[in-house]
Amino acid sequence: MKKILLLFTLIISISIFAQKDWTLYKSVDGINIYYKYTECHDIHNGIHKELVVFKFENKTENTYELSWTFDLIYSKQESDKTRHSEQARKLILKRESSLSFSCDNPEYSIFVRHLNYPDLAKLEKFELANMKLQRINN
Repeated sequence: MKKILLLFTLIISISIFAQKDWTLYKSVDGINIYYKYTECHDIHNGIHKELVVFKFENKTENTYELSWTFDLIYSKQESDKTRHSEQARKLILKRESSLSFSCDNPEYSIFVRHLNYPDLAKLEKFELANMKLQRINN
């Protein structure tokens, strides 16, 4: 019985911890955007990196199209923002829904650094710029 209780407590603790690692980036008209830093490992190819991944929540009764560009500053650059059109992103948020992304979704993540090459450039700051939220008729 003690083992079951211990296992149950451990599962609850992990579940609570996992829910706390998202940080609110911005909230606009019932749309919440969260982010978190996560490590991604492709052992077979020897790739070990850190990414910023995102979660989008639509708390409204409407469907929205959300678009933005990533503005990024890396430490090995001369503190100038990198703004490229290929960094433009767009997604559809259905009513009362949530989309979360992970290492498997590079189009909705930001590269932070190579974990096995600490001397290379590292992300210092990011911004979701030129954000547009457009309601789509249901």
